[in-house]
Amino acid sequence: MTRKKRKAPSTAFDSRRARLAAFAGAAKLTPEERSERARKGAAAMWAKDAARREAEGLPPRKPAKREPSAHELEVWLLEVDKRWPDREWPYAEARRRQALILAREYMARAEMEYGDE
Repeated sequence: MTRKKRKAPSTAFDSRRARLAAFAGAAKLTPEERSERARKGAAAMWAKDAARREAEGLPPRKPAKREPSAHELEVWLLEVDKRWPDREWPYAEARRRQALILAREYMARAEMEYGDE
């Protein structure tokens, strides 16, 4: 069983049809299949970017720092409440952001003090 080669979309109508077909195909996938497809696409995108950067003589990108989990952040949320007991936060995320700032400051100080021991 041989497959026919598809032609590249040559007109706006063909590209619109191709896009709609892609959406229809994605709608038939399970959430796990969509996640896997997105994960593979992201990996391919970053691999392409890394190859481009290497070809241009640029250093590789630094990996993003992991955000602390809710459990790890709990200590810093308590610290925020202790430092600013009477403060009314404009929204819940503001309190969390302040806790993240405290955690990052602590990590930066610890890294400066202890280095790569």
